[in-house]
Amino acid sequence: MSDIVITEPALRVMAERGISRADVEALGRKVIRVADLEAPPADERLPAVQRAVAAVVTESLAIPQAYVALRVPADPAVGRELSRKYHRMIGLVELTVAAIGAVAAEHPDCFAAFVPPDRVRRHTAVDVGVTVDVGRGLHVPVIRDVPALSVADIAGRLMELRTTALRGQFRPADLDAPAILLALHTDPDVTAAVPLVLPGTTCAVSLTARVGGHVALGLAYDHRVINGRGATLFLKAVAARLAS
Repeated sequence: MSDIVITEPALRVMAERGISRADVEALGRKVIRVADLEAPPADERLPAVQRAVAAVVTESLAIPQAYVALRVPADPAVGRELSRKYHRMIGLVELTVAAIGAVAAEHPDCFAAFVPPDRVRRHTAVDVGVTVDVGRGLHVPVIRDVPALSVADIAGRLMELRTTALRGQFRPADLDAPAILLALHTDPDVTAAVPLVLPGTTCAVSLTARVGGHVALGLAYDHRVINGRGATLFLKAVAARLAS
């Protein structure tokens, strides 16, 4: 007979549930309590959208990334004026997408992909992926060829993407191959956030909500392709467009 100790409450549970002493000995514990006889919680599979996020996150963790952030003034009057002009809701997100597109030609390495062991492949189009989460999971739909779009076009496209997210009707083509990421953080208590650099990209811009007339504009970047000076120059160029 083994020398395990079984508490009185555990013995009663064993009798009630028909658990044998051999079953208990197989647990490999010196002292058996009621908690040891409880079935472990069943694993639950993640939803399909979250499984896709998990796969991308796992791959992104292999990218050696660094991060820099700026405090940027953001005048809400600019968005209101443009909204009246174009009869569309234009805010920080729309203006940031437009700013990224406007400075892209001067910072080609920010729209590229590292190719092991020592090469870089620049994207041929400035396709900006924007995080969208309306309670149905995180998606990163892509706005194509941003420099060719007006800020009103960008606003219209973002509205379409949000509607698609609400309906859960994204197609693979909507999410495919961004050249850069814009990660949005709309909670006013968030002061900074470090996004993950997506596979196939070198940069991920983060944008917080406007608080006290300023936003935090950040950039996570693949340090194999870009160094701190280049990252800061790109971020300052985007910030200058936002502040103008």
